[in-house]
Amino acid sequence: MAKEDRNAREFFHMLRIEEKFTKGGTEAEVTYSHKGNKYRIKGLHYHSEKLWHPKVHKPVIRSHVLNCDKYHDWWPEGDNNTEEIIKDMVTRCHGDGESCRVFLKELCDQIKAALAHGEPGNLRHYWPNILNNNHWHDVASFIKLCLERPDEAAHLVRLCQEGGDVSPLNRLVYR
Repeated sequence: MAKEDRNAREFFHMLRIEEKFTKGGTEAEVTYSHKGNKYRIKGLHYHSEKLWHPKVHKPVIRSHVLNCDKYHDWWPEGDNNTEEIIKDMVTRCHGDGESCRVFLKELCDQIKAALAHGEPGNLRHYWPNILNNNHWHDVASFIKLCLERPDEAAHLVRLCQEGGDVSPLNRLVYR
């Protein structure tokens, strides 16, 4: 196993993510815990959305999709807005901003490393779009699930492919 693989596994094994939904389940507060530090990020917006599902050839409801309308006026533009997203999350973080920024940069690097390992060549051009929103906990939760409970992750992928609205996959909708 490569050193990068071991580092990503160790990072995600030590990572804890707690979500608390408010306002009828449309706004999330997420607490990341890692190496004894906690970073609480508030004001992450979701909504339900009907999307076309190509495998089942019909629209399906996704209950918790990034609500882009809540970010319309300030959302960063460009192919790679990762730095702007980190700055936004730091402003939403309750606690030490600089420590949060360092953590988010490490989280970004570990997500990228986890996705790069074994990823098919045609998926590479989607990076960094995976993190072009401030809902990184959804991506991190799924990677953690894949590393720690791969059979459960595979089962959720199958349910989602059949049109199911399963968490955290129902949140991983990127345009």
